Amino acid sequence: MTNFEKYEIYFKVYQYRTKKPFRSNIKSVNTILKGCFRGVTLTDKINQLTTQNRFRKDVCQFDLLIVEMNNMKDKEGNPIPSFF
Repeated sequence: MTNFEKYEIYFKVYQYRTKKPFRSNIKSVNTILKGCFRGVTLTDKINQLTTQNRFRKDVCQFDLLIVEMNNMKDKEGNPIPSFF
């Protein structure tokens, strides 16, 4: 995925930040996270950082996105793993 494609996704997500996220945007962000962290979820990465830094617990909650990802299937009907 090129930086331009990542920027397009960022722009779409940011443009509708006050609305319920579109499934396509959730899937796109999940794909970016998969490439960034190589098998580690965003939540795991944040938990690693909280041991070294002080984060408010309510800042990084991805429960709704994880539920939405758990309901998504690929073209063959297989569940798509969440990287949130």
